[in-house]
Amino acid sequence: MRILKYPLDFFKCNAKPSLRNSKGSALVAVLATLALIASLVAEFVYSIYISTNSFDYWLKAQQLSLAARSGIVLAAKAMTEAKDIYSLSPTGYIIMPIEKVTDSFQGDLIIRAYDENSRFNLNSMVFQNGQINPEAYEAFKRLLRALNIEEKTADYIVDWIDRDREERIGEGENEAKNNPLDALDEIYQIKGLSRDNIVKLWEYVTVYGYDRVDSPVVNINSAPVPVIMSLDERITLDMAERIIQYRSLEPLKNTADLTKVSGFEGTLGQSLIGRVAVRVRKIRILSEAQIDRVRRTIECVVELQGSSQIVKYWSER
Repeated sequence: MRILKYPLDFFKCNAKPSLRNSKGSALVAVLATLALIASLVAEFVYSIYISTNSFDYWLKAQQLSLAARSGIVLAAKAMTEAKDIYSLSPTGYIIMPIEKVTDSFQGDLIIRAYDENSRFNLNSMVFQNGQINPEAYEAFKRLLRALNIEEKTADYIVDWIDRDREERIGEGENEAKNNPLDALDEIYQIKGLSRDNIVKLWEYVTVYGYDRVDSPVVNINSAPVPVIMSLDERITLDMAERIIQYRSLEPLKNTADLTKVSGFEGTLGQSLIGRVAVRVRKIRILSEAQIDRVRRTIECVVELQGSSQIVKYWSER
């Protein structure tokens, strides 16, 4: 048998690299473990941060919701206690910043109230039996002309409301509701109405009649110029502005007072008496509460009936 002989240095050279590799592997494992732990800690801290922010946002949202609701209650109560309100203001709306809601609420609260019956009632163009109201239809077309909007807009809205399936205008009955509008937001669903025209119309129209769903009555104490001009083709811009000037000094206390305004003394004033009102009946209230960058808005329409209020519309966002 042949015995192999190796120098002693041979074994030393082979032993050292093996030991170095073992130590290197251990160091890599330790670093990898530390990196994993650091990653887990970072993820945990981030999740705590997100959870804290989410809870803080939720808490603020709850506070804002309560504050905004308080604003609605406050405005509705103030309107009810005032009893006979001829107008919210000569412009038809008021803005009420509330400095301090409660000791614990550190945000801002702004209440806006609008006379809903100062606007043209879109549902008035169709009687409750489903037939067209020609006077209201023509009045709305006058409003459209005053706002520089195409008159065909009236036909799209009538097709949406009337009971039949006969088109007054091309595609007017396309997915039409064939019932009165329940909320003003619905007009965005009407085919043929552009967003630009809706924006122009928004401040001048409503879906809430004065005393019934198809009522064409307008509160003359707060109606804007285009709505006043829509009442009769004989009313010019100058005549509409005379009404606003008259009521800015003193609101009309009864419909017959309209004949005291210059230009309305004769048959024109008499013909409008049954088509106008002088008291606020339905109010749109917007209550907006804000803390830092978090905001909550409640919008509602309230009908005043004696000492009580009936909510006709409610939206919270």
